[in-house]
Amino acid sequence: METVVLRNEEPHQFESQDPRHWARDRSRSASSSAKGQAKKREQSQGRPTRSGGKMVAPAPATAAAEADRPVENGFNAQVRQGALFGPPEDRYEVGVELGSGAAARVFACRRLRTGENLAVKVVNLQKLALCGDVENHLARLEREVEILQSLRHPRIVNLRAFYRSPACYFLIMERVQGGELFNQIVHKKCLNESEARYIFVQLLHGIDYMHKQRVIHRDLKPENILICSSRPDPSLDDGSLLHEVKIADFGLSKVISEGASLAKTCVGTPQYWAPEVLNVERTGGTYGEAADYWGLGAVLYVMLSGKYPFDGKKMPMEEQIRTAAFTTVGPRWKNVSEEAKELIAGLLQVEPSKRYTLRQCLEHKWVQDGLLPESEEEDSLDDEEGEEE
Repeated sequence: METVVLRNEEPHQFESQDPRHWARDRSRSASSSAKGQAKKREQSQGRPTRSGGKMVAPAPATAAAEADRPVENGFNAQVRQGALFGPPEDRYEVGVELGSGAAARVFACRRLRTGENLAVKVVNLQKLALCGDVENHLARLEREVEILQSLRHPRIVNLRAFYRSPACYFLIMERVQGGELFNQIVHKKCLNESEARYIFVQLLHGIDYMHKQRVIHRDLKPENILICSSRPDPSLDDGSLLHEVKIADFGLSKVISEGASLAKTCVGTPQYWAPEVLNVERTGGTYGEAADYWGLGAVLYVMLSGKYPFDGKKMPMEEQIRTAAFTTVGPRWKNVSEEAKELIAGLLQVEPSKRYTLRQCLEHKWVQDGLLPESEEEDSLDDEEGEEE
């Protein structure tokens, strides 16, 4: 199965609750660079060129010639299309660019030894140093690698290999072709309950596995949920799609080992922060797995309504979060069931100990009433397989 992390280092910020404006805000920052990147790709993809008035196709490269190509030094040289990276006995070829952030870019790549199509997150170490607090950034990167190497699950984007050169870190991952869940919500304005439920159950299984490995994600949001494949919903005849998804971007995750302290830093994306995460910044303290339960509630809210539960309009966003001042009334909620609203309310509880757990979510009426008989997910968290077939 081809399953990439189309990750941006910076969280998306939006001025409007309207999903159409979300797409506008994101596209403005990407439009100017996208044109230039497209032109560069066209020039470097071996397209036919004119020679003496005739169209001449480029000569195909042989596998032997590819393997003999030298690995170039310097960030730009190492990430140009067609460049090779990795150890001499197991090289990879850089493909088209898929996404970029402050100090990292994501590319399609191909493993020469097997021909397998993958993706690679390439971190520019020089640019990373310019971001300030380089030691913290390097520690976060190394934590991401450590966590990804320890996790193997069908609902998690898996790290396949890791390589470091003097200029770059290369994180080679399975490639997810369907893009971010965020984009699907923007496109449709919101998901119906059947679509949202199918994704929600998958997230429960992925997060349950992570927590059993003593890992909390700390940044659950639609941008960090990637779509592997989609198929028509057999229970409906209205064009609804059931999406197979994976959880991505573990740069903010934390491993909680036995006897160690819980998380103590304010990280993540503001619209999805749990109250206890905010309290760490103001008064100190710790937080644990329940912060991911809050994130699940916020993601479910966004899927069903197409807007953030906390937008900072009627009161400061931090105050909204600390008091759980969200609403499930109005035009966006008129077709959403009371059971779905109750589940959201159970997850967006200010007090972590009162928040629904993963077990309570899976046993909730809204989840149980809509489970498909042919669903690939088991109805028990305890029986979830840890290894991907």
